[in-house]
Amino acid sequence: MKTFFLVACALLSIFGTFASAQNYAERASVTTGSGIVVKAWLDRSVVRLGEDIVVNFSLMNGSKRKIHVVSEQEPRYFVDTSEIVVLQPIPRYSVDFVYNFRFSTLPHGSVFKGKYVLPASLYKTDGLWSVSVGLAYVFDKDGLERARTTNNEDPLYLNGLLRHRAIGIQIGDLHIVVQKEEKKIGKKDWGSSMKLPL
Repeated sequence: MKTFFLVACALLSIFGTFASAQNYAERASVTTGSGIVVKAWLDRSVVRLGEDIVVNFSLMNGSKRKIHVVSEQEPRYFVDTSEIVVLQPIPRYSVDFVYNFRFSTLPHGSVFKGKYVLPASLYKTDGLWSVSVGLAYVFDKDGLERARTTNNEDPLYLNGLLRHRAIGIQIGDLHIVVQKEEKKIGKKDWGSSMKLPL
């Protein structure tokens, strides 16, 4: 499998804004050796615990060839203590028994835009979280473009073929601050917590 695992903290060109006080990157870009320019950015630098996190991304085809951006029907995630990773839309193993990949053709000079909505259920604690986004493309999609496999098709073969052709990109290290939801004091709480002198 041809894969460029480009982690932003190592092979990253930071652009745009930074979180105000901490100097944490909210935007990132990287350019592959083929001239594919990938950007990722967060809608917000701070969210409340229990809110979804929106990560936007774009791919600009600066190569001399047509590319086909790979999309997975159900994105897969890896979650650690304070890190969320959107995995590259590439079959994990050739033994996967489903094939749920789609392709968007991107001619030279064109831009593909999309976003991932990371559900709030992925993270349970407040604090500083790191987010990285996995993307992938192929130069040749012949034999790969299937909405789903039929009874006469072998998903093992299709997954293996895509895994062999796919070029993956992992872009991060985007940071977002998750804050605890502030407890609102109602009239009842306020009255019960005060004792006025007689």
